[in-house]
Amino acid sequence: MGHEMLKFANKKSNTKEAAAGDVADHTPDRARMGNALLDAVPSNIMLVDPESGTISFINQAALAALHGLGQQNMAMVEPEKMIGATLDHLHADLTPLVGAMADPSALPWRAELAFGTEVMDVSVCAVDGGEYGYSAALLSWKTANKSADMARNMQVSVMESINQVTAAAQEIMAAAQRVSEGSHMSETQAESARSNADETAVNVQTVASAAEQLSSSIAEISRQVADSSRISQDAVAEAERTNETVQGLAEGSEKIGEVVNLIQDIASQTNLLALNATIEAARAGEAGKGFAVVASEVKNLANQTAKATEEIAAQIGEIQSSTNGAVTAIQGIGKTINQISEIAAAIAAAVEEQGAATSEISRSAQLAAGGTADVTANIQDLMEAARTTNETSAVVMGAGESLMNNAGAAKQQIEDFLHQVKNG
Repeated sequence: MGHEMLKFANKKSNTKEAAAGDVADHTPDRARMGNALLDAVPSNIMLVDPESGTISFINQAALAALHGLGQQNMAMVEPEKMIGATLDHLHADLTPLVGAMADPSALPWRAELAFGTEVMDVSVCAVDGGEYGYSAALLSWKTANKSADMARNMQVSVMESINQVTAAAQEIMAAAQRVSEGSHMSETQAESARSNADETAVNVQTVASAAEQLSSSIAEISRQVADSSRISQDAVAEAERTNETVQGLAEGSEKIGEVVNLIQDIASQTNLLALNATIEAARAGEAGKGFAVVASEVKNLANQTAKATEEIAAQIGEIQSSTNGAVTAIQGIGKTINQISEIAAAIAAAVEEQGAATSEISRSAQLAAGGTADVTANIQDLMEAARTTNETSAVVMGAGESLMNNAGAAKQQIEDFLHQVKNG
């Protein structure tokens, strides 16, 4: 059966076929050799009558392949009945070629035809019969699935990779954009923070200077308060000494008063004796006149002494009164000076505490000034890092954009290559 299918169909209705049959009859060896050669070819080959579009020859490779294709294409005629059938019985997409192939200019023709899940690369070309002219068309096919599958798989894989690269590039650009925006914001905030830190440093330095001046002023106040306390203590001591002196004066005045009282008593006794002497002189008469004169003088002296002692007593009374007032005043002054001394001591203690607090404030302000300087330096470093990050982000964005462009170009080139692979 297979050998019979290797022969050309002998249809007497076709002149060229009859001529070909005549040639075959006259040259059986040559025909058998041609059949054997076509049958030995491992490719799938059919010969088609260009006038009628009917299949006139099928080699062994094509016959075996048709059995496999028949299972994929239920509409196809059985391979054993294919000789003498038109091309549209092989595949519906070959219908237009049945009438068109009579004109050799319509050939060669090529297309990929699907037989179920199988895809075949089908080609038809004209066979020049020499002196007999265009006598047959040769149809051949090969499986396109492997190359098509490879192309599709390659396309899917490569496109997926390119899409991933593109997506990654977009993510890189987006991340770089976010980093750039963040670094720009950080730079702006750092600039503001540096300005605030500079202002804070100036204020802290001002506070430190003011604290130092206040500390110096408090030290001077403390010294003056100490001097005042010392002077107050000296004044208290002097007042105590003055009080003792005035007390001695008061005691002396009292003793003088006692002496004056004694003198007054003596003057009274003297006056009494002078009176008695005058009386006795008067009794003596002429002989007692001289004694009477003396007695009168003594009486006058006694009276003068009494008056003088009265004046002295009055002066001593005034002295004693003034002395008592002075003692009271000096005692009040002493109490006041003691209070002043206590207040000065309290002020000195408070000033000392204030001085210690001010010194601590000054030290803290100096430390704060140093810390603010460190903060300013760190902020400056942060600004430099933000600028560097911004510049790096720009470079990354440029690289991402270049990567996207290259991925797009690679995608187009691969699509062109796959198109060429599919279309031969």
